Amino acid sequence: MSSASPYHSLKDVVAAAQQKPGKLNLGAINPGSTQNLSAHLFRQITGADFTIVPYRTTPDLVTALLRGDVDVGFDYYAGFEGTLEDGKFRILATSGESRDPLLKDVPTAQESGFPDYVVTSWNGLAVRAGTPDDVVKVLNTEINRALAAPEVQEKSRRLGMDSRGSTPDEMRDRMGRDIVRWRDVIDKAGIPKQ
Repeated sequence: MSSASPYHSLKDVVAAAQQKPGKLNLGAINPGSTQNLSAHLFRQITGADFTIVPYRTTPDLVTALLRGDVDVGFDYYAGFEGTLEDGKFRILATSGESRDPLLKDVPTAQESGFPDYVVTSWNGLAVRAGTPDDVVKVLNTEINRALAAPEVQEKSRRLGMDSRGSTPDEMRDRMGRDIVRWRDVIDKAGIPKQ
């Protein structure tokens, strides 16, 4: 959020939304994106009446925050990094299970009083169904080796990412859990299916 904002914590934001239902705006990019769905999840978990405003790109969201068009923005660290250095933004919380190493003084949403609000995103690679198991195993081994490379780890850290590999079974399980979780958020938010 803008550093000029009167809100200094997530609890401040929720309290203001409860006092002025529908008046506070949450900005996020791309309806259906992790950022957008995380704003809907926040509204659902807090029970506060926020208006969610979608933006096409992160620069559009950043501009809206700086102009005061939205009160709170939901995006990745890398999207806000440039505005943090000049003090134009205030980060109220991160959404992971533990504090972000790049934002050690910023509490998580859980620490801020919202224990059910945890959002992390992931990327994965897939192959066509029926790909032989030995090919999948080689790909998985080499991808995990590449992700563990010091230069990849360093670049990932600077972007606020935790790059680590997994197994095909772990990835399948994660995807299955997330499909169920986000389908519920989408249904409750009334987001039309595409």
